[in-house]
Amino acid sequence: MKIYYFSGATLPSDAAQSVHVMKMCAALAGEAKANAVTLFAKGGRGVSDEEIFSYYGVEPCFSLVLSANPKVPVLTGILRLLGHRWALREMGMPDIAYGRDPVELDWLIPENVQVVYEVHEMPSSFFQDYALINLIKRKNFKLVVISRGLKADFMKKFRRLDQNKIIVAPDGADVPKKKSAPRELPGRSDVLKVGYTGSLHEGKGMEVIAVLAREAPDFDFHVVGGAPGRVKEWQEKKLPANLFMHGHVPHGELGSYLAAFDILIAPYRAKAKTRSGRDISRWMSPMKIFEYMAAGKPILASDLPVIREVLQDGQNALLAPPDNPKGWLAALERLKDESLRKNLAEQAYNDLTGKYSWQKRAQVVLKFVDKGK
Repeated sequence: MKIYYFSGATLPSDAAQSVHVMKMCAALAGEAKANAVTLFAKGGRGVSDEEIFSYYGVEPCFSLVLSANPKVPVLTGILRLLGHRWALREMGMPDIAYGRDPVELDWLIPENVQVVYEVHEMPSSFFQDYALINLIKRKNFKLVVISRGLKADFMKKFRRLDQNKIIVAPDGADVPKKKSAPRELPGRSDVLKVGYTGSLHEGKGMEVIAVLAREAPDFDFHVVGGAPGRVKEWQEKKLPANLFMHGHVPHGELGSYLAAFDILIAPYRAKAKTRSGRDISRWMSPMKIFEYMAAGKPILASDLPVIREVLQDGQNALLAPPDNPKGWLAALERLKDESLRKNLAEQAYNDLTGKYSWQKRAQVVLKFVDKGK
């Protein structure tokens, strides 16, 4: 079975989409025969395939076809489409065309090929809408969404979409092959370390973390991630001494940070935005949640409907009101209980290995794609 995955992600980059597509391609390759998966994406100049796989901590079990990545957005899209079209002439068509860009799937893939479009938010342009309308008409079309809220909105907007052609598949994480060695961190050795990994975009939680650090001086807080400019903005705000900003690190190095933390937090606010400023709080399925579960550490997250699709308060995590710092402080106090931390962490890890690993996700998606052929 030959699978081509089409993505507009730049490799390597700090974008969550780039992590997702690399991990998903590795999982798909694990279900297909060796070298049966090819990822089409945009490439960073002067970076080898080997360096890209290493950056994401992914085994080179699939192939890469990388197009040029100029700085002009319109030109980037046109060159990517033309480059991938030329590559397809040389490589032939796949059995399954999988992708995150409906325009590319509509334009490049003929109707006799199975098309799977994976979507993480509602389409935001006329061109995406037009391409989706064309794809939905196809007999060989399936849609993968990451949350029930996103499915509901898609069914409402695209009324011709057959509900049997859409599946909800939350994000995922790798099951660790071995425990990562904890990284040595700055700060105090005799207090609990609270860790966050991810972007610093508005609504993702940095605002809450800054308040918590001031109001809970008996914890150390560590933030891993964020573009240099955003990190600098926060550092210039005179953060408390118990809050440490580590900046962006390659995804392959994330495990050593997670292993060093005692508590992992995902303090999404009621409105969480992407780098483009779009609110995705109704649709998201945050990768960090699953990476936290895989780390085997207790999780404290925002009590939002999309989060409750995966985390249950008091069972595999503690949930706190998204915009109520007092609720977060109370939850942190509860997590001083070592037995509670242990029980929450064990259940979250078991849920990850049983339902939310990348491999499980690939199996579910491929079974869905194969159904009804």
